[in-house]
Amino acid sequence: AEDFVDGAKTAFEAVMERFAAGSTDGFDQMMTERMRRGFADTLDEYRSNALTCDYDVGKVDHAEIVNASFVKRESGELLVWVDVQFLSQQRFTLRDKSGRAVGQEGEWRQHVAVWRFQSPVATLHWVLYDLL
Repeated sequence: AEDFVDGAKTAFEAVMERFAAGSTDGFDQMMTERMRRGFADTLDEYRSNALTCDYDVGKVDHAEIVNASFVKRESGELLVWVDVQFLSQQRFTLRDKSGRAVGQEGEWRQHVAVWRFQSPVATLHWVLYDLL
């Protein structure tokens, strides 16, 4: 379980760092297509409104498995879902073209997120499946 949590923390930090940089490069290997599209659509929305995301993520302060379950697809394939809760320090501000904050200037705060990772039982190839 400790190795899984360490890998989940690494994935969380990598995804959030790339998203903060305005990129989804490499996401296709780390998450389902639906999740990748969600991150990409958010970045596209910011760009279409001439906004940039000033987003900083500190290291994960704590991560733990909060749930694990098995799910059977209609095809009969058996999947495992593992939900991991992350506590991290984050700062988020949207900025216009001139660099001014749109809304309130972000301050560092503790953020709680639960991510669901999924894998077929047969292969144990983990991907981000959902944000809970």
